[in-house]
Amino acid sequence: AYLDNGAYLTTVPDGQYLVHITPYDASGALESWHNAKASCDDADPVDVSGDTDVDLVAVAGSEVSGTVTSSNGSVASGQVEFFTDCDAYDDGRPSAQATITGGTYTLFVADDTYLARILPDGGSGAATSWHKAQRSCDDATPVTVEGKTKANLVALAGFPVSGTVSSSNGPVREGYVYFYASCQDYDNRRTEWDKAVRY
Repeated sequence: AYLDNGAYLTTVPDGQYLVHITPYDASGALESWHNAKASCDDADPVDVSGDTDVDLVAVAGSEVSGTVTSSNGSVASGQVEFFTDCDAYDDGRPSAQATITGGTYTLFVADDTYLARILPDGGSGAATSWHKAQRSCDDATPVTVEGKTKANLVALAGFPVSGTVSSSNGPVREGYVYFYASCQDYDNRRTEWDKAVRY
């Protein structure tokens, strides 16, 4: 059921249900199960018998905010992704994502330790990288979240690269060019594309 201004309405047969909540707004609630449960196994069931009114409760997240910079200065725009570990990154499962606006970001996650990936927009003076200007997930400096947390992220400095593209058949006039630091990065990007197409 779609949440409209905090309320939902759906139609199901009589029975017992486990209710999953997926917030899309900036309320600070996390994807979770009814009665603020983190997993399906722990979810409190909801009994439906005839017309039923059930107020659902999601897990509240801890606010994480800060600046995003590189040695070239502030990163004005782009995205930040938080992962619990490199396996989650490899599987394309961020715990949270946020837009960088004016060199700052804000997101909500459960208290835990995370690896922060920074995806600056082109021309921002920074490159896609991990916190503390690291090139790979394995080298990323963890960010620990305990309640409201300030985490100023540092991206790897990036520099403009330009040129032309051609083959023996002549100039390539349209398309895209992507730079990868490793084949693993390329494989991860392909996984992200496949998931985006599938869902």
